[in-house]
Amino acid sequence: MGAGGRSNPRDQDVKESDVGAIKRAPTSKPPFTLADIRKAIPPHCFERSMIRSFSYLFRDLVAISILYYIASTYIPQLPHPLPYLAWPIYWYVQGCVFLGLWMIAHECGHHAFSDYTLLEDSLGFVIHSCLLTPYFSWKISHRRHHANTGSLDRDEVYVPKTRATLDRTKFYLDNPVGRSLTLLVKLSLGWYIYLSINAAGRPYDRFASHYDPRSPIFSDGERILILMSDIGLISFSYLLYKVAMVQGFVWLFCVYGGPLMVMNAFLVTITYLHHTHPSLPHFDNSEWNWMKGAFATVDRDYGVLNKVFHNITDTHVLHHLFSYIPHYHAMEATNAIKPILGEFYQTHECGHHAFSDYTLLEDSLGFVIHSCLLTPYFSWKISHRRHHANTGSLDRDEVYVPKTRATLDRTKFYLDNPVGRSLTLLVKLSLGWYIYLSINAAGRPYDRFASHYDPRSPIFSDGERILILMSDIGLISFSYLLYKVAMVQGFVWLFCVYGGPLMVMNAFLVTITYLHHTHPSLPHFDNSEWNWMKGAFATVDRDYGVLNKVFHNITDTHVLHHLFSYIPHYHAMEATNAIKPILGEFYQSDSTPFFVALWRESKNCLFIEPDEVDEKNKGVYWFSNKY
Repeated sequence: MGAGGRSNPRDQDVKESDVGAIKRAPTSKPPFTLADIRKAIPPHCFERSMIRSFSYLFRDLVAISILYYIASTYIPQLPHPLPYLAWPIYWYVQGCVFLGLWMIAHECGHHAFSDYTLLEDSLGFVIHSCLLTPYFSWKISHRRHHANTGSLDRDEVYVPKTRATLDRTKFYLDNPVGRSLTLLVKLSLGWYIYLSINAAGRPYDRFASHYDPRSPIFSDGERILILMSDIGLISFSYLLYKVAMVQGFVWLFCVYGGPLMVMNAFLVTITYLHHTHPSLPHFDNSEWNWMKGAFATVDRDYGVLNKVFHNITDTHVLHHLFSYIPHYHAMEATNAIKPILGEFYQTHECGHHAFSDYTLLEDSLGFVIHSCLLTPYFSWKISHRRHHANTGSLDRDEVYVPKTRATLDRTKFYLDNPVGRSLTLLVKLSLGWYIYLSINAAGRPYDRFASHYDPRSPIFSDGERILILMSDIGLISFSYLLYKVAMVQGFVWLFCVYGGPLMVMNAFLVTITYLHHTHPSLPHFDNSEWNWMKGAFATVDRDYGVLNKVFHNITDTHVLHHLFSYIPHYHAMEATNAIKPILGEFYQSDSTPFFVALWRESKNCLFIEPDEVDEKNKGVYWFSNKY
């Protein structure tokens, strides 16, 4: 153990919300000029290479061709019902590559592809038309967006409303179900709704549309370009129609429509999140200027997708300062300007609650992944969030709430021997996860039956019950898919390729979570002593060797995770090393091999007793097994 023994965390009245508070971006005049920023960027970053630009275009086209060939050739040959799983995977991957190709055309519109405008416009027109985007229409409005970013009066997209001007229906939709429906519409149809009726765009005195050459978005000299964009869309739509007549509309949707929907969903997600964050200011005419507006955006980290999307995601602040820098120089240029910008540079990592409570990444992706691993996503997310808010509290923590000697089930004493502990561990590691989810074993005591599968469970509030039902639907749907696979391949085959690994996963999940919160050195608090900071320190980092990396370091950075749960795992080790000198004895770690620790803790951590050393800490309890 790292020094500490039975030390108590500092008695500070700090709330979790205080730790994760949003710091607003500065709105004062920056102590630097645009020329200062430009000087910090290496000169070669401003150079456009047509050969290099074409190499990225070629890369995307090759990737699209390979994915299309694999999908159209092999997915139809898969045994039923595997195609129902394979097609969505193809849509997701191909849709991401589609967006990378879309971003190449976006660079053409910013004169960042080559030194030849005619080449850029011709190439951008063809690519965007093939992705059902009106190239010139969007290029023109997007250029005005760059010229007026952050202006409540002149910005072209994601112009927020004040409370007084907000449509009343938005208030009725401000709940989990309403937000889920809003996101569903926004991600599936939002791009075309914006192009068609200028939804979320700049208010005009008459109807505005990216498809209408007479739209007030455009000047008289630009109307012929809008007509050309429409001709491009109509021509490619007609080509799609002719293909559908030969191959069928279902085939066309599978190979093209599905990926296009994913591309549109990511396009809306990325653009929305670049300009929507509590830390970002918006300005009326009395305060706005171009420099302030250029800083009113935020870089986001999408992991490996940053490269697929040609880094538009994590270099967007730079893009609003120098939109003509090619994407292949953008990362270098961004790193060069960060020291100059200081607090004027805004970034936000994708992680625990990174976007909001209900986002494409956290909820849609998390829902699918957890459902495929037979975990009720929303049910567990809600109770886990409350665990983070009440860690170490004997009255309000949601999991691994220890018993006192008086409240401990008598059977636990009879099982406190090598054979009993072995049987207990066997049940805990094989079935413990599902027992906890089903009957809330080792969870917070409630006055009636509690289950993560029951929408009426006291674990959840009335506003959360629809989400629990959604979790159940996800589990039932995937369970039915597993059943259909078993009917084709056999239950033994299904257990070998899926059931066995799932059991190992569940065993490690129980082991890791149990050992993080179960150790003789860790205190537990009743209401008279508990506060959030004390609870956050009532956990211990464990070393699982090479498995630390496999488990994305949740094992050896858990103390940090309880302090700042929104830090992504790929920064957690660095952040943990940074806080260790500050925490000192308040940082708890244990390098004991996990299988040894599991046996030791099952023996030594049977029940808790009040602090017998310091009489002032009557509300502090420790594990003890002296009876």
